[in-house]
Amino acid sequence: WTDQTVAGLNDMYYYAYGFGYRTAFVNANLIDPNGACSAERPPANDMLPNGQTLAKQIEAIVKYYNVSQVDVVGHSKVGIDAQSATVWFGAWRYVRNIITVGTPYQGSILADLLWSPEGEQLGDLLGQRDAGTFSLRTPLMQLFRLITDSSRLDDSVAYYTGAGNFWDTPDSIFQVLGAWIQAQPEG
Repeated sequence: WTDQTVAGLNDMYYYAYGFGYRTAFVNANLIDPNGACSAERPPANDMLPNGQTLAKQIEAIVKYYNVSQVDVVGHSKVGIDAQSATVWFGAWRYVRNIITVGTPYQGSILADLLWSPEGEQLGDLLGQRDAGTFSLRTPLMQLFRLITDSSRLDDSVAYYTGAGNFWDTPDSIFQVLGAWIQAQPEG
């Protein structure tokens, strides 16, 4: 929730607060297994440890605000982590809606690249070869989809998702990666 080099001021908290929403911001990757917070960005986890952590956080948020359910808004892999929390760790009891932005539900060809022999150096350079990106490879996400989507535990949770396709930000990593993705053959 800080200013970003490419995107500028992140004012989402002020919008939410201004419209009267009570908010809680969580980041499963900044919490170690013992529950301590860290200012350093550790390697990202896959959707199971993050789902378990998120389920505990959702339960604590529900109790703190003295409500029966919350809406979860997540960007990118957090949408998958939220589904994991609801299906595999019981958070379905506390979640009314999951709203996701840019969630790679079918996997990510960028993650495929980072974990390929050709992309290993790029992944190391970006610091993105961790359990989080490993879990987003398309074959693993196909398996996750097969197992998770067949569950009926989250039938009471409404899912909403959206994404964009603007990647051509001058002089940014988005421009380099977006151009590479656009050049890949379909299939």
